[in-house]
Amino acid sequence: VSMMYVNNETGYILPVKEVFSAINRRMPDIITHTDCVQAYMKLPVKVSALNADLVSLSAHKIHGVKGVGALYIRKGVRVLPIVTGGKQEKGIRSGTESVPLIAAFGAAVEKMLPTVAQRYEKALRLKAYLLEKLGGIEGVEVNSPGDGSPYVINISAGGKRSEIMLHFLESREIYVSSGSACSKGQQSGVLGQFGIRDKRADSALRVSITAETTEAELDAFCEGLHIGMEKVRG
Repeated sequence: VSMMYVNNETGYILPVKEVFSAINRRMPDIITHTDCVQAYMKLPVKVSALNADLVSLSAHKIHGVKGVGALYIRKGVRVLPIVTGGKQEKGIRSGTESVPLIAAFGAAVEKMLPTVAQRYEKALRLKAYLLEKLGGIEGVEVNSPGDGSPYVINISAGGKRSEIMLHFLESREIYVSSGSACSKGQQSGVLGQFGIRDKRADSALRVSITAETTEAELDAFCEGLHIGMEKVRG
C-alpha cells in the first residue's frame, strides 16, 4: 500500500500513521510505502511514527539539486530490483552512483535539519499572511485545507485559465505553477476528488512557500494576481 504524506497540489496532510497502523493490525504481511517528498525537512517527520516499511525522499524539495533521492527500507523488508546488472545500492539498483549529487543531498539535510521546527513556524506565519491578503481579492477561492502543509497553497483565480494567468504573472517576474509537474496540461484529478471541477479547477494556481519567502514577495504576488484578475480574459 502506497500513500503520500503531503499532497503536492493542495498541501493536504494525509493520515499515514493511522492508515498504516490499521493495515498492520489486520494484514501484517502487507508492505507499506509513503511518498514523503513534500514532508521531509518541512514537517516534523520520524520514520518510526509513520509505521511505514518504505519511505521515499527527494533532494530538490529541500533546496538540494535535482536528480537524487533516497529510499528508506525497514530492516527485514525485501525489495526486488527493477534495474539489474551491478551490485550498487546494495543490489537494489545497479548503475554508477552520482557521488556529487548524493553528497549535495547530504549537505542540504545537514544544513536544514537543525531548523525544521523554526522553518515550519515561519511558513505557518507566511501562509496566514498570504491567506489574509488573498481574502481581499474578489473572485479568489482557496482550495487548500486550513490545517494543511503551510508550504503549499492552492487557489483558484476567478475562472481565469491557469495558463493565461501564469504567463501574465511571469511577465511580472512572479513564478507559480498550475499544479503538479507530472500532470501538466490536464485538469487536476486531485481537485476533482474534492469536488472542484470545471472553471474553478481550470483556474487553479499552486503557490509554494519556503522559509526564505518574504512578505514583500507575497505582496508582489497578490498585487500581480489582483491586476491579472482585472486584465486577463478567461
